[in-house]
Amino acid sequence: MYLPPFCIPSVVFAASAAVPVVRRRLPFSELWVRTYPTLLAQSLLYIATLALGAVYAFDWNYPASGSNAWALRAVALTLFLSVGLSVYWIATMKGQRWFAISLAALQLWLLLGANHIAWVAILGKA
Repeated sequence: MYLPPFCIPSVVFAASAAVPVVRRRLPFSELWVRTYPTLLAQSLLYIATLALGAVYAFDWNYPASGSNAWALRAVALTLFLSVGLSVYWIATMKGQRWFAISLAALQLWLLLGANHIAWVAILGKA
């Protein structure tokens, strides 16, 4: 059976985040209600990364123009912002840190995939 290498960690992180939800119904706690906007902001960075890759894709009609350095910096900035938001969210989720670490790891893992796609699109290299 063939599984892509990206699939295995994704399933592990998702299962790790699902176990606390099933055992204690975490998303309905008061702490979750107070801190979930941070998680939503981090999810928007995933969309922003893919949008940067789509808008500033390498133009093969004019290869001498090169790749956009500002777009590469913006993609890197989305990664750093996401890591910072993850650390902040994990720090604020007292008593539910395993759930926070699992969900943050899943989001960062997916964002790394989006960063790879964006960098390949902006640089024009596979």
